[in-house]
Amino acid sequence: MSKDSSISDRNVHNLRIFYMKVAKSYVGRNVNLHLKDNSVIINVVVTDVKARRKNPKLHYRTPKGSDEVRLRDLDWVQPLNPFLNAWGNEKA
Repeated sequence: MSKDSSISDRNVHNLRIFYMKVAKSYVGRNVNLHLKDNSVIINVVVTDVKARRKNPKLHYRTPKGSDEVRLRDLDWVQPLNPFLNAWGNEKA
């Protein structure tokens, strides 16, 4: 029985590392953060991903300041187009 629990603990640890690597791929990018409670934090810049005591957090910056959210509270991350503002400047 302990062998099964150690396998599941290992799988959870591997998933946590996988999620951290995915989250780190968004560092420096503008994104919308969709949370599991169906709320959305819009147009933020991901600044860092840190794990302390098995509780990884994604740090982000908004125009009003900085904040953080736990990775387990994130449902998905929507990358934003960095060239969106350039579309209105085209001449026809």
